[in-house]
Amino acid sequence: MFDYTYRSVVLDDVDELAAVQTISDTHDGRTWATTPRQFEELLLKPHVDLGRDTIATVDGAGMIVGFGFATYDYGDGIDPFVQLSGSTHPAHRGRGLGSHMVAHLETVSRGHLENNGVLSTGGIRTFVFAGDTNREELLGERGFCVARIWNEMSLTLPAIIEPRSVPDIAIVGWNDVDIADLYRVEQEAFRGQYAVEPMTFPAWQEFYASPGFRPDLSFVAVDDSGDVLGLSWNYVDTADFDVSGRKEGWIGQLAVSPDARGRGIGSCLCEHSFAAFRQDGLVYAMLTVDTDSSAGALSLYEGLGFQRIHASTVYEKRLEAE
Repeated sequence: MFDYTYRSVVLDDVDELAAVQTISDTHDGRTWATTPRQFEELLLKPHVDLGRDTIATVDGAGMIVGFGFATYDYGDGIDPFVQLSGSTHPAHRGRGLGSHMVAHLETVSRGHLENNGVLSTGGIRTFVFAGDTNREELLGERGFCVARIWNEMSLTLPAIIEPRSVPDIAIVGWNDVDIADLYRVEQEAFRGQYAVEPMTFPAWQEFYASPGFRPDLSFVAVDDSGDVLGLSWNYVDTADFDVSGRKEGWIGQLAVSPDARGRGIGSCLCEHSFAAFRQDGLVYAMLTVDTDSSAGALSLYEGLGFQRIHASTVYEKRLEAE
């Protein structure tokens, strides 16, 4: 007989949460690390109520063996989906823990949607990494459906990189332009894209100052008038190096103003990023991409030589009024 109890997550749990996540990721063949700091950042976000939005499964020895979150960042209702995330220690799977936590978090999600008046237009969204058949089966049983596929892609950086040029376009450093112009272009570029909720300027500043962000490895495209037309926001997560055995630089966001697309600006920004990565001692360029992006991102990255190494499936569920 298994002895488990459930409670809300508290801030002091971050070490145990990271341990469960790391063990699960290693077991499932993922090649990145989730640190206590990253959990702390999530739990401290102003829209997260630990007593309401979290659940931890605790074994008979008092150790966390599973956890889940249901978070909703309100925004302006353009993409009103509650985000579900969590993990169960591999040694404790198959005992109904995941089913219990998901059922609880669905109730939490309903409350978020009802309280914000978006039950009829919103839903619940979660990611499942390729090969995680247990989670796929669990979500299918609970009425979740496949909505999207995201690819994690990798490029081995050549020893010498000569970035292309674009007529009438200069590539400058991240700190060489007004941050308000970067915000404007990024918001324009992703407006209307799947699962994108517009961000306020302060929220955008906080997101883009995340740990790991490397302004020295990030670039901006400007025209002859100095107007910002595109950007590549890049970061390095050194915690992943020991897990993956790879020195990776990430293109976190590549954004080009809709009116400036088709001129090679995105490819030019990527190649400047590649050259900076190589000079910094990194060996691989990494990114994730929505395979159905209306901006044609997948074909752009494939044309630059990126290859898929992992995939994740986005599952969604709509909730009916009771």
